[in-house]
Amino acid sequence: MQVVIVGGGLSGLTTAYKLHQNGIHVTVLEARRRLGGRIQTVLPESRPTTPLDFGPAWVWDDQIHINKLMKRFHIKRFPQYKQGMSVYDNGARRAPHQFVPPPNMPAYRVDGGVQTIVDRLAAKIPDNQIYLKSEVTRITGDQDGLTVQSTRNGKTEFFDADSVVVALPPSLADTLITYDPTLPVDVRRAMQTTHTWMGQAMKIFLVYDSPFWRKSGLSGHGISHYDVVNELHDVSSDNLPFGVLFGFLGNNSVGRNMSPEEREEAIKEQVKRMYGWQARDYVYYGEINWSREHYTSGSYRAIKLSSGHPQYGDPLLQNPLMNGRLYLGGSEVSTVSGGYLDGAVYRGTEVADAILEKAKVDS
Repeated sequence: MQVVIVGGGLSGLTTAYKLHQNGIHVTVLEARRRLGGRIQTVLPESRPTTPLDFGPAWVWDDQIHINKLMKRFHIKRFPQYKQGMSVYDNGARRAPHQFVPPPNMPAYRVDGGVQTIVDRLAAKIPDNQIYLKSEVTRITGDQDGLTVQSTRNGKTEFFDADSVVVALPPSLADTLITYDPTLPVDVRRAMQTTHTWMGQAMKIFLVYDSPFWRKSGLSGHGISHYDVVNELHDVSSDNLPFGVLFGFLGNNSVGRNMSPEEREEAIKEQVKRMYGWQARDYVYYGEINWSREHYTSGSYRAIKLSSGHPQYGDPLLQNPLMNGRLYLGGSEVSTVSGGYLDGAVYRGTEVADAILEKAKVDS
């Protein structure tokens, strides 16, 4: 049995891993130059031992699927630092004030960065079954199977498959890939209207020689409705001396319309106001705007912004299509923990189980 998996993110690799472990031949096609999708752990040149999760970063105790996978690969986690006071930024014309945040469920970070999970999964799949820089453009089907067409290094390649898993955000799977025969109208509408989690997110990182704010009784957590960065956290590694502040720029942040140079300077002034003069003395600044990542959001001008957590796991996206051979994967399709790492693992496992069951019936 041949299975092609479109997308080398956490969901696609989870599916590939389980199928390969059960003797199914898998081929993973990933458009980027790297695996992980929205998972991207960066090691800055100035502090190469400090992993920075530019994509998803947290797991929680109630997310049993991602925690189970991490335990299987002996990947450790450590609690998000929350000791001390939070800071509320009132803008440049008014002094910030400190406050005690309300209690919430403890969050955990992945030791070594979330990319560690991706790397452990990929290591279990033969290298010659993973194709990077392979952009899938068309999936054609008939009664005998499916053919996946992709472009790699300027050349068109074709992959025949008994089943195909498209483990991409549904809206991206609709806009980047042509299906022949075309998918049902209601299914396409559901794909088009499913919000891509983190699709509009913009994140920044500031790395310091130490988490100096802790000495002042601050947790590193900060909130602002007036300036560039709207939410800040201390994401320093548990076993390293360096300090790291991570921040979100909200959908309406004034910083989104600044040049990179203007934005960095404005952020430098904001963190100085919130955490003291030492906050200007960082050794690394990094940023990412996921709405401008083509293989996450497509056209950032068309991205659907949302507040809160969207409703995921649309019933129309659950069942296989194209004569029962095409499966939609990805965290947004998951009926459990949709949008989160846990949802990616759940849906990846669910699709793999469905394909394995189908293989038993067909044999």
